Amino acid sequence: MTGHPGLAREAPARGYWRRVGEDVAHELPALLGANALFLAWCAPAALLLMVGAIVPAALVALVTLGPALAGLAAYAGRLARGEGGRWWQDSVTGVRARSGTGTVLVALGAGAMVLPVLALRLAAAQGLTVAIVAVLTVQALVAAFVVGACAHAFGLVGLYGQPAGAALRNAAILVIRHPIASAGLVGLGLLFMHVAQVFGWGPLVILPAILAVCTVHHTRRLVEDAGAIIPQPSQERTCPLP
Repeated sequence: MTGHPGLAREAPARGYWRRVGEDVAHELPALLGANALFLAWCAPAALLLMVGAIVPAALVALVTLGPALAGLAAYAGRLARGEGGRWWQDSVTGVRARSGTGTVLVALGAGAMVLPVLALRLAAAQGLTVAIVAVLTVQALVAAFVVGACAHAFGLVGLYGQPAGAALRNAAILVIRHPIASAGLVGLGLLFMHVAQVFGWGPLVILPAILAVCTVHHTRRLVEDAGAIIPQPSQERTCPLP
């Protein structure tokens, strides 16, 4: 006897949220520690931004946010693999091993988000025309694709320790195969940003780490659809994507 197809489709989603909830509940103190390290890396750029030094803040962010993401990815990856995260050791290991990859992801993600903003300013200055609406639509779609790919690449770096090229290639495959799920991941990030803004940025003490755990689990679930993951004790695993 076969089960109801709707229930079969909902089971992976229930499993995903259960894994995320268990990690957050069991590892909350460690998540706070890993998030504190992440925020420490972000502090120089944030301080420059607060005093109005936008260009220096952007340049500093390109240098510091890469290691911050790499450390958070390494910690979240161990949690998602069920190996038990060690927030300090994992963060330091991630910074040492994948800072360059994190910097590439930061640059691509920031560039993808800046282009639609520039297009909106152009539309405000020139007025809406058919051509500008078409440009805005295309840029929004491209930005969503790139940001979704960067999010999956973050997960692949944490899960498999992949370099930037391989992570982005496999991330693009995941976005193409699972566009709705990838869009949902981007939407979750926007929701987290909105929640942080509504509550005066106070939730940032934990939200980046929780979003990292959600992202890595989300990517792992999509990768599992492509092939079985063979448990190994090492972070340097082989991704089953072709």
